[in-house]
Amino acid sequence: MQFISKFQQVILIPRNVFLLDGIGALVSSLLLVVLLAPFESFFGMPSDYVYQLAIPAFVFAVYSIACYVFNPNNWQPFMKLIALANFIYCCVTFYLILKLFYRLTQFGVLYFLLEIAVVLMVIALEINTIRKQAK
Repeated sequence: MQFISKFQQVILIPRNVFLLDGIGALVSSLLLVVLLAPFESFFGMPSDYVYQLAIPAFVFAVYSIACYVFNPNNWQPFMKLIALANFIYCCVTFYLILKLFYRLTQFGVLYFLLEIAVVLMVIALEINTIRKQAK
C-alpha cells in the first residue's frame, strides 16, 4: 500500500505526466510508422490513414516533451490542451475503426482499441493531476 502511495506522489507530478505523455506519444507514432504502415495487410489499416495518425501523435510527443523540458510554472492550461488533444485523437481513431471496420483484421481492431485504452488512461492521469493540484 505504501508503494502505491509513493508511486502516486511521483507520477502525479505535472512534469512527470508530461514526460509520460510525450514518451507514450513518441512510441505510438513510431509503432504506427514502423509496425502498422509496412504491414497494412496484417492489420488492415490503409497506410495513408496510419501516417495521418502518426503525424499528430508525433506533434503531441514534441509538445509534451517540450512542456517537460521547459517546465512552465502555469502548467495547467498546457496539460488541459494535451488532454483534449489526446481525447480528440481517440475519437478520430475510433471513427476510423468504425469507418474501416470491413478492412481491418482482428489484429488491427485489437491494436487500435488497445491504443485508445492506453491513451484514455493517460487522459485520466492528466485530469487527476490537474484536479490534485487544484486542491
